[in-house]
Amino acid sequence: MIIDFSGVSFIDSSGLGALVGIMKRAGIKGEVVVCGLEEAIAYSFQITRMDKVFKVFPNMDAAVQTLSERP
Repeated sequence: MIIDFSGVSFIDSSGLGALVGIMKRAGIKGEVVVCGLEEAIAYSFQITRMDKVFKVFPNMDAAVQTLSERP
């Protein structure tokens, strides 16, 4: 699953918590990645270390290309 944050300028702890919930529901076989992080969102991901939890791509094309190359 790719979550595209293009155009999103703010995320709070509830939003970050929802992302963790999505990741847990995806389970071991599922993969959740994010892309298109605006500066403020990227900063929120960095200070909460969510950038270590989720794979972050610069844009949708990069995310799709990387995921489609996997077996």
